[in-house]
Amino acid sequence: MKTNTDGFTLIEAIIALSILAVTIIPLMSMMTLSAHINNESSKEFKSLMEAQRIIEKFKSVDIGEINEMNYSYNSDIGCYEKRMEQTKSEYGSLVRITQGVLLYRIEVFVFDKGEVINYIEGSRIAGGI
Repeated sequence: MKTNTDGFTLIEAIIALSILAVTIIPLMSMMTLSAHINNESSKEFKSLMEAQRIIEKFKSVDIGEINEMNYSYNSDIGCYEKRMEQTKSEYGSLVRITQGVLLYRIEVFVFDKGEVINYIEGSRIAGGI
C-alpha cells in the first residue's frame, strides 16, 4: 500500500499555526509597549527642550528687558510670571522668575492639555549677563 507524504495534514497545519500564534502574540505585545514607551520618551524630551529653551532665552537678555518680554509681576507670590498657551506644535508653559539678593530663580512648568508634564528650574546671577 502506497501513502501520500507530499503535503501537510490538517492536524500538522493546525499545530504549526498554534505554535506560530503562541510566539507572535507576545512579540506584538512587546512592540505595542515599545511604541508607547517611545511616545512617552519623545514627549518628555520635547518638553525638557522647550523648558531649556525658555531658560536660555531669559539668561541671554538684559535684566532690564524683563517687562518688555511681557512678564507680569505677581505680588501674591512675589515673582514675575508669563503664561504661554499650548498650540498644536508647542506645549504650553508657565514661567516664574523670582529675584533674590544674588540670583534670579527661574522656574518653568511645561503643560500638555492642562496637565504639568515637566518642570525645570535654573538661575541667573542678578545684575549681569
